[in-house]
Amino acid sequence: MNARRVSVGSLGVRARTTVIAAAVVGLVLAGSSVLLVVATRSALYQSVETTVSARAVDLVSQVGDGATPRPVPLIRGISVQIVSDGTVISSTGDIEGQRPLVDLVVTPGAVSTIQVPSLDAGDNEGEGQSEAGDEGPFLVAVGAVSFEGRQVIVLAAGSLGAVENATRTLIPLLALGVPAITLLVGLTIWRLTRRAFRPVEAMAGQAEAISYRDLHLRVPEPKPDDEIRRLAVVLNRMLERLEISVSRQRRFTADAGHELKSPVATLLTMAEVAEANPQAFGVAELASDVAGQSRRLALLVDDLLALARSDEQHLDLNLESFDLAEVIHEEIAAGGPALVSMDTSGVEPAFVFADRRRFGRVVRNLLDNAVRHATETVRIETHTIERETTISVADDGPGVPSSDREKIFDRFVRLDEARSRQAGGTGLGLSVVKSIVEAHSGRITVGDDPDLGGAMITVFLPVERDHGLGS
Repeated sequence: MNARRVSVGSLGVRARTTVIAAAVVGLVLAGSSVLLVVATRSALYQSVETTVSARAVDLVSQVGDGATPRPVPLIRGISVQIVSDGTVISSTGDIEGQRPLVDLVVTPGAVSTIQVPSLDAGDNEGEGQSEAGDEGPFLVAVGAVSFEGRQVIVLAAGSLGAVENATRTLIPLLALGVPAITLLVGLTIWRLTRRAFRPVEAMAGQAEAISYRDLHLRVPEPKPDDEIRRLAVVLNRMLERLEISVSRQRRFTADAGHELKSPVATLLTMAEVAEANPQAFGVAELASDVAGQSRRLALLVDDLLALARSDEQHLDLNLESFDLAEVIHEEIAAGGPALVSMDTSGVEPAFVFADRRRFGRVVRNLLDNAVRHATETVRIETHTIERETTISVADDGPGVPSSDREKIFDRFVRLDEARSRQAGGTGLGLSVVKSIVEAHSGRITVGDDPDLGGAMITVFLPVERDHGLGS
């Protein structure tokens, strides 16, 4: 059976955090333990070395002054031998009668150290251990001095047993302590991350329960003002935007279906009536009625497609420089005989960098909207002020109440339902205007015309090419 290899990257966030933190703590503790053992051993060794060297220097000074102590007093557990011509002439009582500890020749005035496994006691029992009970190994400091033509060697030995005992005691403690502390840190981090991720698990559970039909639900927001709460707030804002978008999409779909149903039903009715009573309808009359409803249907489909592309931010623009005044005159001429008076005295040349075809749509929709609500007159004006070009379309109709001025740009909105339907409006014209204007980095406002008394819709469009126009 093949063993499955598990990498740290395949673990969960809690497991990865715990493993990485425990590994880091373990490595730090292991490195610190090694340094501690080395530093402790070095400090104890240097302490013994300093002690025996100082003792050797002191005795070398005494021997050089002709004051060789017999016997040598045992101070701080330092065993001493004074050797002349290979013979021990004086020593401390713990190693009295033993042969020289080491056979080493040094330069007078210098002190050297050498480590020996034990204090050689000859035939005495307990080799490797002095009478004072100190265990080996031992560090021997060797000093020399010339006295009466002879070289006298001073040997001062101190036990390194304390160094070895400390090392032997410290290593097992650290060998047990480091894994224990690492395990404790891992368990602590596991419990802390479990508590920290509890809100995330609650959020995940709630998010799992939210479906297309339950977009009104929200993920719980934990009380502490931390990163997790901010994540919950961001998710709830996203859900709110998604709910609004889906609600708008549902409403748009329902309204679009309702609007499409009317001309299709009218066409079907005319066709069925003409089929049932072929003698009651003339071809020219039927063709005229079918063409009228088809144009309405085509306009509605075109508006829906434009708004759908705008929602998807795929409203492609073919940018070019042109005169808005020419577009306005072309659209007025293409509209045929006007039902109201068209005042174009305020239309002056205004060059912009935009999509000519789509701005023709903007002008046409603005004019259609004004004509539907005007009583006798519609006035169109263009102006260029600094870096903005404005198109204003005003009528002498009832105007737009202040509370409804933003609402008229919503889709399928008719403030005068009966009149608009009779005139063939779909409630999408101004929505299409707004989407095209905003795609050109422009803006649109609604106000009252002081002269005609009706509504005045004004489009503001950047003049220059580098003014943020997109495609």
